Amino acid sequence: MKKLFLPILLIILLTSCSAVYYGGITGTVKDAETGEGINDVMVAVYFDEGRRDSEYDAYDKNAHADFNPAGADGIAYTSANGSYSFSKVWWETNSPEYGKDADKADVYLLFYNENYGLTKSDSSVTLYSESTSQIKTAELTSIVDTYTYNIDLRDDSDSSSLTDGIEFHYSYTDYRGVERSGNVSAVGTYSIPVVYYKGDCAPQITLSNFESVNKEVNTSEESVGQFSFKDKEGTGTYILKTEDGFDGTSQSQTDSLYFTKNWFRISISGQVLKADKGIDNVAVSLDVTGLTGITPSSDSPKTVYTDSETAVGEGRRSGMFSGLGEDIVFFINDSQPNYPIKITASDGTDLEEISDFKINSNQSEYRVSITLT
Repeated sequence: MKKLFLPILLIILLTSCSAVYYGGITGTVKDAETGEGINDVMVAVYFDEGRRDSEYDAYDKNAHADFNPAGADGIAYTSANGSYSFSKVWWETNSPEYGKDADKADVYLLFYNENYGLTKSDSSVTLYSESTSQIKTAELTSIVDTYTYNIDLRDDSDSSSLTDGIEFHYSYTDYRGVERSGNVSAVGTYSIPVVYYKGDCAPQITLSNFESVNKEVNTSEESVGQFSFKDKEGTGTYILKTEDGFDGTSQSQTDSLYFTKNWFRISISGQVLKADKGIDNVAVSLDVTGLTGITPSSDSPKTVYTDSETAVGEGRRSGMFSGLGEDIVFFINDSQPNYPIKITASDGTDLEEISDFKINSNQSEYRVSITLT
C-alpha cells in the first residue's frame, strides 16, 4: 500500500502547482496604403511561436487558398472599422511569473484576409493575467487591385452617345474562381469594376443578349428594339478584356459598342400659304407608298388640317399645322443618310406636292412651308 501511495501523492503535488490564467487583447488592422480599417480580417493568436511560424510557412501564398489556423489558440475577426478584440485568451503554467495570483505570457499573431493574404506580426504581444493588452496597429498590404471596364454605348450612324436604354447580360469568373453574372440596363456609359490579383491579368467579361429597352411592333407584329448591337463577328457577344502586355499600370479602359437603329418616328409641322397668306382648313398628308430603305407601320398616315393659332407677340397666324406623321413608325431595312417621302397639301381646289422631302433616323422634328399655287 505504501508503494502505491507515494507516486499518487507525488502526482497530486505536481499537478496542484499548475494554474490557469487569461488575458485580453485589443487592436486594429488597417490598409497600409489608405490608412483605412479593414473589415473581416481573421486574427489568429498562438502561444507557441514555432507552431505559428510553421502554419505561416505551410500556407501557399501563390495559390491564394483560404487559410485554416488549425493550431491557433484563439481566433477573432475585425469589424467594419478594422478593430478586433479577444476578451479572454487562456493559458496554463506551472511557474506563474508573479506567484499563484498573476502571470504573463507572450503570444504571436497571424492576420488573414482573402484580399490581403496571410501576414504574421513582426513581434510578440505580452499578455498580463486578468487585464487587456492594447497592441499597435497592424498594417496590411492589399494583394488585389480593381480594374474598371467602361462600356460606351454609341449610335453607329453618327457615333453619338446612345440615349436609348440598352439591356444586356454580363458574365465572368472572378479572381476567387467564382462565376459572376447579371443583367443590367444602361444608357450612355456603364462601368463594371472587377477585382484581380496583382501581377495577374484582370478577368475578361462576356457581354451578350443585347436588347433595346424602347420597343415597337413592326408590320409582321414582331417586337423590334429601337437599337440592336452591331456585331461585326456575328456572335451576338462582345468580350471585354485587357490588351496584351497588361501590367497593371492603367486601372481602367473604355470600349465603345455601336448600335444600329431599327426604327424611328417623326413629327412634321409648318404652314400652308396661298397668295403669301396662311390658309386654314387645308388637308396635309404623307404619301408613304414606294419608300426605299424604310417600311412604314401603316400605308395610310393620319391627315392633319391647318388651323389658326395664337403665338405670343406675333398675333394670330393662319395655315399652321403640326403632328404630321406622328402616328407612323418607320422600320429601317437599309440604313441610309436620308429617306425621301412625299407631302401633299390640298384645299379642295389646289394641290401642292413636295416629292423629295427628306427624313432620317437621327432627327424627329421637322418644319416645312408649303405654298398653294
